[in-house]
Amino acid sequence: MSQVMLVLGPNKVGKSSLIDSLTYGQFHREFYPQDIHFQVKLAKTAQHRVYEVQSIEWDGKPLGLVQFYSNVADLILIVVNICGCYEQMDQVHDIYQTLPITNNKQQIVLIGNLNGQNKRNQQLCQSLSLFAKLNDLKLYELDSTNIMNVQIEFNFITQPYSIFDDIWNRNQTYVTQFMSQTVSLFN
Repeated sequence: MSQVMLVLGPNKVGKSSLIDSLTYGQFHREFYPQDIHFQVKLAKTAQHRVYEVQSIEWDGKPLGLVQFYSNVADLILIVVNICGCYEQMDQVHDIYQTLPITNNKQQIVLIGNLNGQNKRNQQLCQSLSLFAKLNDLKLYELDSTNIMNVQIEFNFITQPYSIFDDIWNRNQTYVTQFMSQTVSLFN
């Protein structure tokens, strides 16, 4: 049974490049009115189906499709370009308030995306960090244009993380077994 990963965020924050990094390529597209366009892709990580909200008009209009898809999502990524403008925080608040908290299995994660840049907006980073702490959310920093550098610590969060934790947890027994066999070969 595949899981559903929902990727949300303002425009031009690197959602598409993040999804391209996490998936094998396009699986299929679903188009909706009101400038909302979901891309459904088959993810490399586990058996996730990835739903991307590529474009939303953030004028307080219904985010009903976001609510619908977030109800079935196992993992929700809210992506922010941490090198971009501070106004993204308003959109993050809007998105977060739209998400129903009815699915207790789902995980909501904030992604601070460098999006190929290197000059962080310090005020935005601090607000994002505070928002994550207040809402008890995981906050990852990564560069969606170079996903291999994902396992780094967010500058304003002291707790290290890995976006591939779930893969490790699922395969921990196998990896441990493999390592012990390898060690015993050298003894």
